[in-house]
Amino acid sequence: MKEVTRNSVESDLNRHHVRYEDPLWDEAQERNHKLINVSVVRSKDKTKPKLTEWRFSYSGEHVFTLSGQTLTNKQIDFLFTVEGMKFLVEAYKNGCINTSRLKTELKKVA
Repeated sequence: MKEVTRNSVESDLNRHHVRYEDPLWDEAQERNHKLINVSVVRSKDKTKPKLTEWRFSYSGEHVFTLSGQTLTNKQIDFLFTVEGMKFLVEAYKNGCINTSRLKTELKKVA
């Protein structure tokens, strides 16, 4: 059986990388999409949800940190759900990158 290493996986990915061979394909229009990442950093003590942070990054650069100390328990519970994470990403896309605007939007939803 073949041993799987990081280099072998990368070479397999590079070998199978498909490029468009169409004469109408314009490589100048090929774009890398920007990624919005929201990560949850919980405290070690699960009984203290107020110590949780939500960290926003855009294409690998840290943009904003939302602290759980500024939120109510109901809002924190909402942000732990899938709908809450979707809300955070949509709020970031709409320009809510400070705590006060995010809290006013959260009051409408949660």
